[in-house]
Amino acid sequence: MSPYLHFGHLGPLEIALAVNAAVEKDASLSHARDSFFNELIVWRELAVNFVKYAPNYDSDECAEPWARQSLAEHFHDRREWNYTLDQLERGETHDELWNASQLQMVRFGWMHNYMRMYWAKKILEWSPDPATAFAHAVTLNDRYQLDGRDPNGYAGIAWAIVGKFDRPWFDRPIFGKIRYMSAASTGRKFDSKRYIEMVRE
Repeated sequence: MSPYLHFGHLGPLEIALAVNAAVEKDASLSHARDSFFNELIVWRELAVNFVKYAPNYDSDECAEPWARQSLAEHFHDRREWNYTLDQLERGETHDELWNASQLQMVRFGWMHNYMRMYWAKKILEWSPDPATAFAHAVTLNDRYQLDGRDPNGYAGIAWAIVGKFDRPWFDRPIFGKIRYMSAASTGRKFDSKRYIEMVRE
């Protein structure tokens, strides 16, 4: 629904009322409604306030102190892969799952929601530093996503790359205490093989 909200085709109240009406007809949908409302209302409102009140919402400067310190401690960690913005834009990495998400965004202006998190986190892993990673993610998001230049996009990138709205996790190379996502764990959340094939078609 994000692109439709972004361009004003639908309002959050209209969507919320329609979802509630569906639950009145089928109570088994109540858990799905609650999860959806968490995204539609709670996280959307959080993102809007983040962009309104944080002047550096679109750069790595928006990181919380714990994240900034942790990333700084791993600033000089060796990166096995280091891709340019052009390589990322064309989906030319060693990671087929990531490439599929990037190409889906370029071709359709949209990306599988779970993949948006993985997509941004891998940009952090494959960039020389967090500032470059954040800048590349914002550039690609704003250039290709139908809901680019939207508070949700900036909040999502900030969550993935500099731990905004998150907590410290286990310390690891490059990421420090930023939450990590692997291709293996991400691929188990949905039919990733079919996803890759679908984008290639």
